[in-house]
Amino acid sequence: MTYTKKSSASPSVLKLVAGAMLLTGIQLAHAETNDWEGPYAGIGMGARYTEYDWKTTDYQTPDGDPLALNGSTHETLDDSAFLTDLFVGYNWSVSPEVILGLEAHASYAHSSDTQDVPGVDLGGPPVDGYTNVEAKTNWSGDLRGRAGYLVQPDMLLYAAAGVAFTQLDTTVTCPADTNVCNPAFGEISYSDSQNATGWLAGVGFEATVSDNLTARIEYLYSDYGTVDMDGIPAVDNRSFGFNGDVDLTSQSLTAGLAYQF
Repeated sequence: MTYTKKSSASPSVLKLVAGAMLLTGIQLAHAETNDWEGPYAGIGMGARYTEYDWKTTDYQTPDGDPLALNGSTHETLDDSAFLTDLFVGYNWSVSPEVILGLEAHASYAHSSDTQDVPGVDLGGPPVDGYTNVEAKTNWSGDLRGRAGYLVQPDMLLYAAAGVAFTQLDTTVTCPADTNVCNPAFGEISYSDSQNATGWLAGVGFEATVSDNLTARIEYLYSDYGTVDMDGIPAVDNRSFGFNGDVDLTSQSLTAGLAYQF
């Protein structure tokens, strides 16, 4: 009689092996997406364009009496500067494709511009130039949320939005020979500094480059609203007075690296 040797793997055993393989695959895929979850810190570098829209809001005689502004009251100051950005954050994997996160940033970019103050000179061009205003920002910070979608297990497209902070500094300089300040007192300068709070929004792309390292590129728009700034005070026999406000916005493009702990 001829006997046929049966396979030692019964259908039930094959099903068990297949189930184990499937479970292992699911666990691996889950681990792959969970590589994004957890704390991280990083650095970014790039460029920031800042725009300061100055508006002269009032004008007074040296005695403090109101005067009509002369001509246009608006002037745009702007500058582009190199940006350095430090950040920390935390990601949560809420599904195999969706990542939510929270980030805090501290940035530095020295931006400044100087223009003539609009609406305050009453007459012909002064010999030593018009009264001018310099607007300047250096540091900024923000707290933002991120929502991202994994187009691949190692590639994240995301949007970000949050609250933004910065400090705006202005210096108004009145040359010794103008029709705003008395030449007898020489050049007069006044400075003001105000903290500004606004909002930001942006988009970015991030990809893993090693087990603990990701690289990103990001665009952000920040709007700090309207900031009231002091100009020159009205002082009897010394200077006419005026003040202004500044609509402050910025745009940045950065590339960065983040280390996941």
